[in-house]
Parts: sequence; structure tokens; C-alpha cells
Amino acid sequence: NPNISNYPGVIAMGNNLSLSPLYNPSGLVGYWKLDGDTIDSSGYGNNGTWNGTSTERYAGGKVGSYSGNFNGVNDYITCNGDNVLKLESNFSISAWVNFDQLKDYGYVVLKSSGGGNISVNYRLMSGATTINGLIANGVTSNVVSGSEATNGVGAGSWVLLTFTTDGSNLKFYVDGKFKFSAVQTITPVGSSHAMNISNSVNGVDGQIDDVRVYNRALSAAEIAALYNATK
Repeated sequence: NPNISNYPGVIAMGNNLSLSPLYNPSGLVGYWKLDGDTIDSSGYGNNGTWNGTSTERYAGGKVGSYSGNFNGVNDYITCNGDNVLKLESNFSISAWVNFDQLKDYGYVVLKSSGGGNISVNYRLMSGATTINGLIANGVTSNVVSGSEATNGVGAGSWVLLTFTTDGSNLKFYVDGKFKFSAVQTITPVGSSHAMNISNSVNGVDGQIDDVRVYNRALSAAEIAALYNATK
């Protein structure tokens, strides 16, 4: 049937798109719905712990009823990173974000030992004018970066940000569409440090929803299907 296409983790029939179950086998190693809690729904058990304000903060969600609501100062969620979240090969990171404001630094997802860019295992972040993804190996870092304004990222509306590495290129997608890339020059080196959603310093001012980490590079078709299934 020419109207039926199958991809790992995705079933597409004509214009009707649906996701297969969100636990593996498609390489999903972290999945935080943030639908009123910080549970990891991937099956790997890396449930998050809310830090910053005295109580967990949630607002209306993009996917589901709720999303994490971060103040941009000290609100963040920390997840155990000394396991499947220590990524040292191909991977994908995806999250829905609704920025209240675009700051110089706004970490959406960050796994780092805290020693600057070269200490980052992986990150997905916004800046005042750019969005980017970064990996590092302890000696040097490798970044893919593009303009927020020309790629449809602004304050006050939901956007799906996806960052992938495939061994040859770092790629960035916005709302399911490929936007820009950079040659991958290093292999990421992991650490035992936690993975954070937002961050204790330079976190997101706004809402984050439906955060996913895969231990493989999603294809452009899979990312488009993910967007269409969750938009």
C-alpha cells in the first residue's frame, strides 16, 4: 500500500500519524512527559527531582494537561545520568518549549560536569538570538547553531526543538523541519553527572514539555512524524 510507511517507532498511514508505544525498542532512553510529575516514562526509571522553588511548578501543557513551568532563575529538574543517559555515540534530544523570554543562555536539556563547554556531554539550549546543540569530549566542543528569528523561534508560543548527532553531522530541527547543520568533528564523551531539564544557572524562563532522549539519530521522517503526533 503506497499510503502506508513504517519507520522505527512511528506508523504513518496517509496523513494520519501515530506513535507506536513510547518505551523502547526504538532507542528511547529518557522520556519526561512533565504532565504534573517528573516520572521517566521510557521504562529506564530515571525519574526527575524538582529543584529550586519549594514546590513543583506546572502550567498548561502542549502535550497532555500540564508542562513544567520554570522561572529562569533556579528552577530545574535533575535526573540520574550515570546510565543510559550517558551518551557517547549517536543520539537525539527533543523537547517542546514555550519561552516567556529569550535570554542570553537558556538551557533546555543539559548534561555537564560544570567545567565550561568542553565538559558538556550534550546540551540543547536557546540564547538571546540563537538556538543550538552542543557536544564535547573534555578537550574541545562541537556546536550547531542557528538564528532564532529566521527559524521560527520566539517568545510566547510553543515550538518543538530537536537536536541529533549521527557521527557525521550535528543537525537541528524546529517544529519537525530540518533547519541547519554542522559537521560533527568529535565523539561525545559522557560522565556520571546528572542530566538536567532547565538548569540551576541560566535555565529556561518559560515552559518545557514532553522531553525525549534517544540513543540514536532520528531520521527527518521520524522527527516530522513526532511533531505531527504531538503538535
